[in-house]
Formats: sequence, structure tokens, C-alpha cells
Amino acid sequence: EIIKHRNYNPRIIEFITDNNRFQKELDANKYKEIVLEKLKNPKDIWKKTFENQITNKSKLLLTTFFSLQNTNEDVLKKAFNARIKYEIENNGFKKETNLFKICMNELLGGFLNRKIYNYDGFNFVLIEYFNPSIIDFFLNYIAFENTDEKWDIIKSSIYFEQLTYRFTIEKDTEKNRGKINFE
Repeated sequence: EIIKHRNYNPRIIEFITDNNRFQKELDANKYKEIVLEKLKNPKDIWKKTFENQITNKSKLLLTTFFSLQNTNEDVLKKAFNARIKYEIENNGFKKETNLFKICMNELLGGFLNRKIYNYDGFNFVLIEYFNPSIIDFFLNYIAFENTDEKWDIIKSSIYFEQLTYRFTIEKDTEKNRGKINFE
């Protein structure tokens, strides 16, 4: 049941069972139940890492990526640069040289994956989440815990998809599951 869960990944299980994180919670009699709950609700899995173990600039890249589907690296880079421009103009952010590359290096293998496909000598670089549970984390985190981030994503968007893929004006229905309301 654990291995077949859509959010299963050996690194996530390692994270969940790390004695330094959840030692008090891992009662041997309730082990399976606790692990399945953490897979179902990945808030605990990703929140600490997102808030404390990556840089603010990489957080901006991740939340920008959240507004897109798995996408071409060039599309993500343009959206990220628009977000950085917004942060410079509105929040006093200071841009570093090679910022996109620095952030990608920090996030690859932990939050993001990078896959290179070759079509007739042309490389297509796809960026995707390391695990689907990261999307679940962001849906909750942005909708309920950090609503200001929702508006920063929206205000800095340059692609129509960024406004429609994760955000909706409709009330909660089956049709818009996995989206955050504009309210």
C-alpha cells in the first residue's frame, strides 16, 4: 500500500522515518498508518525543507514553477526572470549573476527533476517536480498559509497558463480540484 501510493518515493520514506524528524510519532504499532497519512498529506514532508533548507531565491523559483505545468526549461526561466523583476521592483530584491542556474542547482534532485529529450538534434529540457506530493504541499501552503505568495505569483505572471493552471475564480468543485481560488 505504501509503495503503490502516488506520492511514494524512497527518499520521502527516508525523510518520514528519520529519527531526528518524527521519532516521537513513529509508534511501531501505527507505523503504516503514520507513513500513509504523511504520504496523503505531504505538508510535514515538504514544509520544513521549503521554509528552512533552501534559499529565498530558490523559493521564488519553486513558486513560479508551481504556476506552470511540467514545462520547458526556457519557459520556466522566462517566467522566473519576470518574477525576479517583480521582486526587484516591489520588494527590494537584489539579483545575482546566473541566478536561474544557481537556483536550479539547489533544487534539482530534491524538489525538481530535469529531463533532456533529443528530437532530430534539438534538445528539449523538461522540468518537473521530483514528486507529486510537492504539488499537494504547495496547494495547501499557498492557499492557506501564505496567501501573499498567491498574489505575487499572479502579479508577476507573463504566461496566461500561470493564471489558469493553478488558480480559479470558481468555488470548490470536482472540476477545479488542484486549483487555488482567487479570493
